[in-house]
Amino acid sequence: MRRSINSTLFITLLISVLMASCSNSAVQPDDKAKSKNPLSAFAEYDLGMNGTFAKSHRTDDQTYFKWKSALDAQLPEGYRIPTFKEMCVILPARQLFWPRPTDLKTTGEEVTIEGKEGSYAAEYYGKGDKVIYAIRFIDEKGDNQHRTAFKYEFKDEGSLNARMVVTTRYIGNVPGITMEKVMAANFFEEGAKENIVTRIFPLAGYSDGLSGHEGHYSNVGSKVVDGTHKGYWWSATLHHEGEDPMAYSMQVTKLSAQMSWDRSDVIAQMVRPIRK
Repeated sequence: MRRSINSTLFITLLISVLMASCSNSAVQPDDKAKSKNPLSAFAEYDLGMNGTFAKSHRTDDQTYFKWKSALDAQLPEGYRIPTFKEMCVILPARQLFWPRPTDLKTTGEEVTIEGKEGSYAAEYYGKGDKVIYAIRFIDEKGDNQHRTAFKYEFKDEGSLNARMVVTTRYIGNVPGITMEKVMAANFFEEGAKENIVTRIFPLAGYSDGLSGHEGHYSNVGSKVVDGTHKGYWWSATLHHEGEDPMAYSMQVTKLSAQMSWDRSDVIAQMVRPIRK
């Protein structure tokens, strides 16, 4: 009888453990679900020192890396430096102007999503009030598995909190999503939570590398240029080599946001890692 009771207890405990395991798995972030929104692959914070993330989005909490040092830097587990076309998930290669009205439709935007390069159409609209809306990753063949709505905002709320805020909502093949609906007040608060992703990019300038550690620099003790007005983030892609090599980077100023390139062996910029 005692052996039977022990067996029953063992089976009961085993079932409890299995159920707890399943329950725990269910509440963990679903990477596959989140990956429906391409922006979710990017880390919430910039790269910090010694394989850590920055402690906050404050402009005085950021770290700057020369391009080659960024490629060799220790990153948090599971992350790497994004390529140029992966960074085009955040911003298109074309320039978006904050103070100018925007109303355009584009084709042929080359973007890498989940390791696959594709060419997409997009729509952009803004009133010139430092807010630009977009519907991006529109598949010209009709397979809108990555289609996502964007809201870009330039916010200069004091020297420590100047930033670009990118709010997105994955919409996929949902019909009837127009620019008018995207611009509605509550659009980015509706839908499944895993489909709504926000990333904040502090406008902390760049370092000219006059002081600090070899190859990478903390904000403290480095000469920071254009802080509170501009932000720069390296990609892993070289634009060209030679006597004055340059690499692609994302650049945000109080006038515009764009993908461009900069002097890879002189300028130290921030880095926004992407999941492997």
